[in-house]
Amino acid sequence: MKLRFIGIVMLAQMSAVFISRGALAGGESLSLLEFRTNGIFATNETGETYSGQLGWNPSYLLSESLTLRGNVGGSVFKGALAEKFLVLDFGALAGYAISPALEAELGAGIQNWSSRGTWFCATGTVSWNFEQRLLNLVDRVFAGYSRVFQTSASNEFRLGIGISFYSLKGAGETVASEGGSNVQK
Repeated sequence: MKLRFIGIVMLAQMSAVFISRGALAGGESLSLLEFRTNGIFATNETGETYSGQLGWNPSYLLSESLTLRGNVGGSVFKGALAEKFLVLDFGALAGYAISPALEAELGAGIQNWSSRGTWFCATGTVSWNFEQRLLNLVDRVFAGYSRVFQTSASNEFRLGIGISFYSLKGAGETVASEGGSNVQK
C-alpha cells in the first residue's frame, strides 16, 4: 500500500512539473499526447508470459539532447496457473539523444501486479526516431528492458512503437503534425 501511494504521489508531482514548466518555459517543449504500444515478454523463476502493453508517456524536452518522460501503462499477464492478472506501470525516464534519430533512456518506477504486490523496477530503452511520422502518428520504434525487484526478480523485454498526436511548445504555442512534420501554429 505504501509503494502504491508513493507511485501516485510521484506521478502527481511529475504531472505538475510537466504542466507548469510547459506553460512557463520559453524554448522547452511539452508533449502530453505521447503513447507507446508494444509487445512484452516477462520471465522469472516461476515461468514466463507475453502480452501487449499500452502506456501514456508525457514528455518534457529540456534541451535538444535531454528529455524527461513519464510512464503510466498497463498490460495483462498470465500466471503460472494460467490465471490472468493486470500489471500497472508508473515511472519516470531520463532520455539522451545520441543523434537526431537515436535516443537512450534510463528510469525507475513501480509496478503493481494486481493482488500480488507492488515492486520497484528499473528500466532502459533505446529508440529510433523517424524523421517524418508514419501515418501521421508513429514517430519511433523502441526496444526496452525492465528489471522488477520482487521476491523472484522478473525480467521484462519490450519491442514496440511510439505514437505522438501533438506537442505544446514554450508559452502555449502549439506544434501540430501536418503531413508527417511538425509546424508551429
